[in-house]
Amino acid sequence: MKITIHTVLNIKDVIGQKITEIELPRDATMEDFIAYLKKRWGEKLSSSLFDPNKGTVLPHVRIMVNGQ
Repeated sequence: MKITIHTVLNIKDVIGQKITEIELPRDATMEDFIAYLKKRWGEKLSSSLFDPNKGTVLPHVRIMVNGQ
């Protein structure tokens, strides 16, 4: 499935553009999506999205599916 990623601020700087499209298997989960992000953009992106001690999404980060 095609996934469109819309980014702002420092996430846009890490990824290199405001809108990026990626392709994942049709049965991919949110966990698969996050693993893909970590693999493709590495620690620089991970440190912008996730708490390094807990591994949870930082409070100011919003990951939305279909605008929700």
